[in-house]
Amino acid sequence: VMLGHYENKMKKSPFLQQVNQDNLAEYVETKVIEELPLSEARPETKAVISCDSLVMEVLYQGSGIARYPVNLGRIEGTTPKGEFIVAEKWLRPYWKKNGGYRLPGQLNHKIGSRLVILYDEEEGRKLESCIHKWPYHLIPFRQGRNSRGCIRMRPRDMDEFFDIIDLGSRFIIR
Repeated sequence: VMLGHYENKMKKSPFLQQVNQDNLAEYVETKVIEELPLSEARPETKAVISCDSLVMEVLYQGSGIARYPVNLGRIEGTTPKGEFIVAEKWLRPYWKKNGGYRLPGQLNHKIGSRLVILYDEEEGRKLESCIHKWPYHLIPFRQGRNSRGCIRMRPRDMDEFFDIIDLGSRFIIR
């Protein structure tokens, strides 16, 4: 499994244009910041989410260094439980929705400027439920169960979390 830290750079603004798989490269260029095989990852951070308390705790070498309120799937089971790995970190991610793409800065782009993608080693696949910013420009943050399965965080919390979590870190949801 290859882990990666990426950044999307906007080549031009789509304004109100429909962006799809055929013309995505016209608008976005992806820059690789870091890639490494999972076997080479030496993470010193770990994150644990308690579905009961709706809190994420980040640990560094076993000691708690940060706690964040989170928002999880509104229907039980939509936010997966288990042990996962931080597989990808994206700056300025695009968001795939209904066959098209929403780009950073575009209307209805709901995931914010940072995205963390988890990998399930047992199933050998990336999770569809990601970690991203709360769409604060649409509605105020409230801790609880309101997403379709993603883990959503306050914007300032997501920025901090993104900077301290390592590629390959264990991510436990229980």
